[in-house]
Amino acid sequence: MKQIPPCPISRMPIPVYGVLIFCLIILSACQPKVVITTTEFPTNAPTLSVMDPAQFTAPANPGPVDIGIGYVQRWGNVLVDGNGMTLYISTFDPPDRSYCDADCLEMWQPLLAKDNLELSEGVYPSLLGTGTLPDGSKVVTYGHWPLYRFTLDAKPGDNEGQGYFESWFMISPEGEVLQSREG
Repeated sequence: MKQIPPCPISRMPIPVYGVLIFCLIILSACQPKVVITTTEFPTNAPTLSVMDPAQFTAPANPGPVDIGIGYVQRWGNVLVDGNGMTLYISTFDPPDRSYCDADCLEMWQPLLAKDNLELSEGVYPSLLGTGTLPDGSKVVTYGHWPLYRFTLDAKPGDNEGQGYFESWFMISPEGEVLQSREG
């Protein structure tokens, strides 16, 4: 009957075991720690402040408009949809194109293009255009920026998407991307 040779580790002197254990402890301490969360959104998202609804003024011409103007204290006039919901742009998008894929579109709803958009006074028709979503659908652009609504904005005047991932911002009627304001 053939004998199985002893394990080479069993022939090591006791101090070698100590060194191996010490090395394993050191190596395990150097490993990156993985934290699994059950939140829907990344935990490293920028902190967003909730705007006081009293600081928002609804569009001047409520009615059947597709793009209007609302006023947000500290930011001034911003583009809103026909329901008064804040419109945003993404600085990741190239002119007249959207890079917002299916996962992105769950959070950011594009303002889809249609014939004969109704504009409130102060919205510049010369800045309007259309762009293309990844699926080929047409999205309204303003100053060549595709326009989106943020799903976490629950009511007119909310601007929870402002500054999201340092790439989503409100836009003024003049086409200025509102990344920061003094005051």
